[in-house]
Amino acid sequence: MHERTRREKTWSLRILVPAMVLLPVAALWILPFASPLPAQQATSSLPWSDGESLQYRLFWPSSLVLGDAGFETVEEGENLRFTATVEARLPQYSIRFTYTSLTTRELCSIRFQQRMQSGSKRREETLEFDADQQMVRRIRDGQTQEFPTSRCPRDPLAALYYFRRQLSEGKSAGDFAVFLDHEIGLRIEKLGSGEIELEGRMVPAEHFRGFYSGSREEKSFEFWTRPDSPRAPLRIRIPFPLATFSADLQ
Repeated sequence: MHERTRREKTWSLRILVPAMVLLPVAALWILPFASPLPAQQATSSLPWSDGESLQYRLFWPSSLVLGDAGFETVEEGENLRFTATVEARLPQYSIRFTYTSLTTRELCSIRFQQRMQSGSKRREETLEFDADQQMVRRIRDGQTQEFPTSRCPRDPLAALYYFRRQLSEGKSAGDFAVFLDHEIGLRIEKLGSGEIELEGRMVPAEHFRGFYSGSREEKSFEFWTRPDSPRAPLRIRIPFPLATFSADLQ
């Protein structure tokens, strides 16, 4: 495989995975965070209180399998822990991503860790959130940086489950922000309801489109969720210059 092509595919996957996890993928400067719900409202309807495990298959545009992804939710004392793992199998080598998010019951981030293994190379990064000081500390390659944030910051996993909770309660997430390397703004619109085909069978789904700003223009991606209370994502489809990748719930 040519080195340039390999770099392009690796870069696309590094964007695809956060998009799988959060749904946002690129830099957008600061938009206001959605106001956190009061605790008594936020904890009244958590579809994952008894835990949840979701498995996805990643596909190339040709429908060939690119890899697998999994999401797990568990309670940890008064907090929630979300874990996402993604394995992409490329010719000659593989890439594995692991994301872990510890949040309050109101889905405000406490700690977010991401690990990437690409062949023999490994990388790890930790975000530690201080809601009282409205600050996030990023630890990467032995270096520590601090950034301002809101009183209820949300990392990619926390944002994904916040969006699902809002839908489960019959509310709209509207415009909200996510903290990864910095705050990323995301706007989500509902396109309609219908059915999609998954593994040879038709299943009911609600169709959404997310918008974010890249370096030059606004970009978008599509996803479908179950219409029932957990609102699990059924399919995610994200276009890149290299190709349009997708992920289906198994």
